[in-house]
Amino acid sequence: MIYPGFKNGECEVFYIYKNDKLIFIVEGNIYHFPHIPSNILCFFENELNSDIVANSCLDDLGLIDYYSRLRQFIICRYGGQDLLPDLVSGKLCGDYYKCRKRGVCKHEFKLCSRVCSTKTGNTLTRCEIEVVKQIANDLPDKIIADNLHLSEFTVKNHRANISGKLGVHTKNGIVRFAIEKNITA
Repeated sequence: MIYPGFKNGECEVFYIYKNDKLIFIVEGNIYHFPHIPSNILCFFENELNSDIVANSCLDDLGLIDYYSRLRQFIICRYGGQDLLPDLVSGKLCGDYYKCRKRGVCKHEFKLCSRVCSTKTGNTLTRCEIEVVKQIANDLPDKIIADNLHLSEFTVKNHRANISGKLGVHTKNGIVRFAIEKNITA
């Protein structure tokens, strides 16, 4: 297996909370923020500059300095380490980063990662991510419905929407996506 960031045209980003390090693996080379190649940095800058909601969240956090804003944006959106690269052939796709503030951050799913399929580019909703976690734990629809306080019908609809968004046709495809994106309960 070749890990993300080791192939040409790929970049993997991950954040090490304990050491407060933002690491980039670009075509097999390791860089620490902000010392990354400008041709890679520009993709993250362009996304931040075009995202009004993320900028509003960063304003709310009191971040003024450009590199502090960019660093926090990258941590929130791409800081998780998973089995898929964050940048492939010029296309960014965020990680599900298990931030310590998940569930309590008022900027959740605004600033942080929008989990998307690298296959289709479609983004999962917060509820769909919760359903994916339950599916990855091999739970039947009835138990998922009980755990998430939904009807079984709603769970079946979510499963169908998730399959469509991910471009997969089986539960195993959803589980594989969950493992690749590190979306587990």
